[in-house]
Amino acid sequence: AVAIWLDRQALSNSGWSDTSAHVLANPQVRTAVSAELVSQLFARTDIDARLSAAGPLGAVGGHELRKLATKFAVTALGTKPVMNAWRAVNTEAHRL
Repeated sequence: AVAIWLDRQALSNSGWSDTSAHVLANPQVRTAVSAELVSQLFARTDIDARLSAAGPLGAVGGHELRKLATKFAVTALGTKPVMNAWRAVNTEAHRL
């Protein structure tokens, strides 16, 4: 059973990319991936600190911006162009 799984998933490029695309089709996975993407974006650009420096409403604005960005990411990850890009990137990563 393990050998079959390894052959079809870990060693097969198409099996890997198909499974990865199938996993991303799950709304819970898209939500988790979106939350991580937005967290990384906010951490790398230090958006929270920049908005907090803007005044007392900056923190509230940062919270709302994070919610909006996460909602947008969840929606974007469910679109055909992003799913195709996800599959292509996974295929290339697996090939390498």
